[in-house]
Amino acid sequence: MQILPRNRIEEEHLKALKRFGYQPTDWTFERQLSALRKKFPDWKTDGMQSLSRWSPSRFEFVELVPLYYLATTHIQTMQQMSKWALPATQFLIASDPSQKLAAYCNEHSNHVSRDDVGNVCRHIIWVNIGLINFVKVLANHFAWVLAGDKEGLIAAFDDVARTQDLEVLAVRFRDRRFPVDTEMLRGAYPQQCSEDISWFPPPFGRIEDLSPKTQTVVRILQIAMTTFVIGHEMGHIYLGHTGFHPRKLLITSQTLPFPAPFRAEIEADLVGTMSVFDGIAAEVSKSRFSIDFTWIAPLLYLSTMTGVALHYSDEKAQEWAWRLIMFSKTLVGTLQKCEFEHERIRRISLSLPTIAAATIEWMRLELAPSAPNDFSYIFLDQLRTVCGR
Repeated sequence: MQILPRNRIEEEHLKALKRFGYQPTDWTFERQLSALRKKFPDWKTDGMQSLSRWSPSRFEFVELVPLYYLATTHIQTMQQMSKWALPATQFLIASDPSQKLAAYCNEHSNHVSRDDVGNVCRHIIWVNIGLINFVKVLANHFAWVLAGDKEGLIAAFDDVARTQDLEVLAVRFRDRRFPVDTEMLRGAYPQQCSEDISWFPPPFGRIEDLSPKTQTVVRILQIAMTTFVIGHEMGHIYLGHTGFHPRKLLITSQTLPFPAPFRAEIEADLVGTMSVFDGIAAEVSKSRFSIDFTWIAPLLYLSTMTGVALHYSDEKAQEWAWRLIMFSKTLVGTLQKCEFEHERIRRISLSLPTIAAATIEWMRLELAPSAPNDFSYIFLDQLRTVCGR
């Protein structure tokens, strides 16, 4: 039976299914949910069924729909709360089957930043499957390394603050692994990672093998990282970088602490950061999010991407490093306004530089162990200055 696409997103998904040799009928939500029920008999899929009606594509990977739905909710909450007067803007999230580590809003160009889905003009944020798998792996790995045998992340941060040894922590990131489980790599259109990211992920096991507390850490890290990434892309739209809205400047200082070409990316990061800080924080009572996740998830993501970029280009790594520094300045500045959070501010200020620099060093150990580690140590000193240490 031929299945006709209902919108552009479904058209792209159907093209990918054909390219990978899959039958579209096997990738409808109904078929995916049926397979999930057989594989996990005790798993409640009623919520998945209702969210499938929210998704713009019948061929979206069903396990990603809740992640996209929560990210959308957090970003919209942030927009409504924002003191920047960000314009209300409809948007959709869809998976691009590419294995590249990227997300995009229709190339950020003036004339294609809008699309017609269901007769409503909305923006589409495309998240490459390579990136979403990468985020899933990072969440699993960092939850296991940092919180695997601790009483949650706060105890892990205290441990890092006591250690303060970049090399010790980087080696822990590299060596503390589960056995391989390639099943978790499956995303929409389960094509294995392309050559440029074949070095990743480090081996790890099933999330079901982790303690319930660590499983919670994994899931929240996934949600917070995804919210940050998609919030960043929406930042380009909100701030007029695509030409859809008038240009809005968030950084108005005449003396910029970073090269001017990075302004748009750093400003978009501010929107992504607030999507996590404000958007997720507003949901605390509903979803029991800890405030600790509102800083560690973006930090881990930006640190890892800095380390990945370092393998390919010093210039690209420096761009990610500026973004990470500006995120840290935003975080520290925000925390300093919360005078009632002295203990949390102390804990974060002590652990943030070491965790970020050790993550970059971990990537160096994974990708180019013979390369000099000057970048990690120089960056550690920079972050310690940012954190007032």
